[in-house]
Amino acid sequence: MKIRILKVSSLLVLALLLTVLIGCGKSPTDPGTKAPEQGGNDKSITLVGSDSMQNVAFELAEAFQAENEGVSVEVNGGGSGASFEPVRNEIAQLGLVSRELKEEEKKDISATVIGRDGIAVVVNPNNQVKDLTREQIAKIYAGEITNWKEVGGKDLKITVIAREAGSGTTGAFEEIVMKTIEKEIAPSVLRINQSEGIRSTVAKDESAIGYFSLYIANETVQALAVEGIEASNEKVESGDYKLQRPFNFTYLGAEPNAPLAKKFLDFTLSDKGQDIVQEHGLIKVK
Repeated sequence: MKIRILKVSSLLVLALLLTVLIGCGKSPTDPGTKAPEQGGNDKSITLVGSDSMQNVAFELAEAFQAENEGVSVEVNGGGSGASFEPVRNEIAQLGLVSRELKEEEKKDISATVIGRDGIAVVVNPNNQVKDLTREQIAKIYAGEITNWKEVGGKDLKITVIAREAGSGTTGAFEEIVMKTIEKEIAPSVLRINQSEGIRSTVAKDESAIGYFSLYIANETVQALAVEGIEASNEKVESGDYKLQRPFNFTYLGAEPNAPLAKKFLDFTLSDKGQDIVQEHGLIKVK
C-alpha cells in the first residue's frame, strides 16, 4: 500500500506534463493526441491541483487505501490552475480545484463538489479593526485604501498579502471580493505561495492583512467579520458568510474514466468520506 503527497509549484506540474508528452513525441497542443495514462489503471490514480485541498485529499486517500489493499494514490499540489492540463491529457485522473470553474474550463472538464470552504480575511491579533465590508477589503487589495486609519484602525500603512496568481483561493477571492469594485489586485501586493506562510507573516506583522482557507486560521491571527458576519463554519453553512467557495474534484468528460478514480470519488461522497471532509474543518455536502 502506498500513498504520496507532494507539494510542487505550477511550473513543476507543467514541466512534468511537458516531459511526459515530449517523451512520447507529442506536443500538448497537437490536435487529436492523447498522453499515456499514468496511474490510470485499477491499482493507482494521480490527483493534482489546489494546495488548499492537498491535506483533505491526503486524508481521504489514506482512508481509501486502508479499505482497498494494494492501491496507490498520488496527491500533487501546484495550484488549481495547474490541474487542468494534466487532467485533459490524462496524466492525472482527478484535479483539485478550490473555486468555481470558469465557463471555458467547463467545455471538456466536469466537476463534483466534495465540500465547501470559507475564505478567512485575517489580520494581526493586535489590530483593532474587527470588521470590514467586501468593498473595503477590495479597495485595500486594489491599493485604494493604504492606511488602517482609513477603516477605523491605527495610523499604520497596510501590508497587503495575497496568494499567488493561479491559486484557487485567489481565484475565488477575485470573484467574490474584487468584483465588487471591478478592480484587480494591485501589482504592489506581496504574493506568498503557501497559506501557512501568509498566516505566519500576518501573525508577526501588526500592519498586515491576508486571506486563506478558514480552517487554516488559528489563534495566531484574527479572522475579520465581513459586513457584520463572523467567519465561522456555521455562517458558511448557513450561507450568511459570503466569502466561501467549493472544493471540487474535476475530471475529463462527464464522469471519471478510470474506474479507480470513480471509486475514490464515490468514497469521498460516502458517509465516511464526508465525515473526513468535516473533520478537516470543511462543510460537507452530503
